[in-house]
Amino acid sequence: MAGHYLNFGCGCFRASRRVYKSLPPPWFDFEYDTTKTRRTGCECRYFAKRLESLTLDAHPVSSLQVGVVGRRTELVLIPSGRGRMRIVSPHELAFGAV
Repeated sequence: MAGHYLNFGCGCFRASRRVYKSLPPPWFDFEYDTTKTRRTGCECRYFAKRLESLTLDAHPVSSLQVGVVGRRTELVLIPSGRGRMRIVSPHELAFGAV
């Protein structure tokens, strides 16, 4: 699967030590709503958005997709009719929604 945020995914990527030293931790986190009860974005989006603002040696840092790697992920199946299911990512659900 191609990266799901601007073709970037944390499942398989490489970054130089300079990138990590230039970004203060935490390097990876989730994005949450204002009440901190619902995830609104994944760690891929969090990291890629931080890269967008990074400059090294007066050059902007950007991610470059060089391949495609599959991965397993959590999902929620919600019945949506006779014999049908709707697939929902856990970060799209508010606590107690199902």
